[in-house]
Amino acid sequence: MPHFSGASRTEDTKGFGGEVSSMRSEMVFLLHCAFPRHGAAKTAEVRDAIGADFDWEFLLASASHHGLMPHVWEACVNRFHDQVPAEIIERLQRIGIAGSVRNHLWAGELFHLLHTFEAAGIGAVPFKGPVLAEYLYGEPWLREISDLDVIVRRKDVPAAVDLIAQLGYVSLVELPKPQLPPYIETHTALAFVHTGSSVRIDLHWGLSWRVQPTLFDTEAIWDRLQTVTLLGRPVPGMCPEDLMIALCLHHSKDMWKRLIMVSDVARLAALHQDIEWPSLLSRADHAGTGIMLRMGLLLALDMCGIEPPAALQDRTRNGPRITGLVEEAKRRLVQAGDIYPNTWDSVIYFLKTMQKRSHQALFVLHVLAHPGLEDRVAMPPAGLRSILFRALRVCRLLKAGLTVLCRRLLGERRR
Repeated sequence: MPHFSGASRTEDTKGFGGEVSSMRSEMVFLLHCAFPRHGAAKTAEVRDAIGADFDWEFLLASASHHGLMPHVWEACVNRFHDQVPAEIIERLQRIGIAGSVRNHLWAGELFHLLHTFEAAGIGAVPFKGPVLAEYLYGEPWLREISDLDVIVRRKDVPAAVDLIAQLGYVSLVELPKPQLPPYIETHTALAFVHTGSSVRIDLHWGLSWRVQPTLFDTEAIWDRLQTVTLLGRPVPGMCPEDLMIALCLHHSKDMWKRLIMVSDVARLAALHQDIEWPSLLSRADHAGTGIMLRMGLLLALDMCGIEPPAALQDRTRNGPRITGLVEEAKRRLVQAGDIYPNTWDSVIYFLKTMQKRSHQALFVLHVLAHPGLEDRVAMPPAGLRSILFRALRVCRLLKAGLTVLCRRLLGERRR
C-alpha cells in the first residue's frame, strides 16, 4: 500500500464500534463498504464522510490494500453514485469487471481440480477463495482471491501432489519425490502455480504453524462437512464452527493486516447467529486457539458492529492481553501508509496470540532455529529420516539463531 502523508480530515467513529476515537473519512467509508449497515442514520453518517476534501486516490489505494476493491465498486455504483466522481466510477468499473472475470475463471479451475480429486477418490475441501466469497458475500466476485486453497487428508497428500502436477502445475518449492514424506511431517501446506497461467493452488493438510499442528485438527473436519454452492453447483465446505476457528487462526497468522479479514468474521457471525458460542469457545480454548477466536470476534464487534449474545461479549472481553492485541490490530487497520511491524515485534505478537505455554515454547524454538522468521527448512537426504538428523539440524540452527540474537544485543548496547 503506498504511503500517504499530510493532514487529513477525521470523523467520529462511534457508529463503528466506538473503540477507535477517530479515523480518516476515507476509512469510515471503507469500513461501511466492508460491512454495510443500512438505515437512514447510518447512510447519512457515511454520506457526510464524503466531503469536498475526500481523497479518492487514497480510498482506492486503501481498498486495494485491504482487499475491499469489489465492495467499494459495489457501494459507489449502487449506493453513493451521486457523490462519486465519474472518472472514479469508470476506474472502479474497469477494475471490478476484470476482477469478476478473473474470479469466475479461477472458480472454473477449482471445479476442475475438485472433480479430478473426486475421480481419484481423494476428499478435498476448498477454503477461502471463490467458495468463501459466495458463501459470505453472496457473489464469487465480491472477495479478491490470490490463490485456490484446498484441504486434503494428510494420507492423501502424495497422491494429490501427483494429480496437481498432471494438471500442469509446478511446486514453488524444489522438492524431489523422496523428500516429500519428511516435508509432509514438518509442514502444513505446499504451493503450486500453473505453467500456462497465473493460477496458484495452495494444498493444505493443516492450517496452523508447522510447529503447532494441533491448533486446528484438519482430520476432524470431514465428519462435520456441509454442502455449499458455487455458481449454482454444490461443493463441500466446512461447518460454520470449523470455519470460524479456521478463519480466526488463519487471519491471526497474518496479523489481521487487512479489513477483509475482519469482515469475513463479521459476516460469518451475522450469518450464523445460532452458533453455540460457549461450546465453540471452550473447544478453541482446549485446542489453544481461544485468544485468536476472541480477537476475531472482538474486532468484528468493534469495527463492524455485529451484535452477538451479551454473554459472548462479556466472555470475550475478559483479559488485558486480548484487549491489547485487539487495540494494536485496530490501530494498524485504520492508520494510513505501510504500518507493518518488524520481525521481532512480529515474534512478540505471535507469542501473545498463543494460549498454551507449550505452544509458546515450540514457537520460540522455531524462531531461534529460523532467524528472521524465514522457513529455512533443511531437508534430510533421501531415505534418511532419523532422530539424529533432526537433533543435529536443530542444534545447528539454534547456534545460528543465538548468534544473530547476541549480535543484535551487542549492537544495541553499542548504540
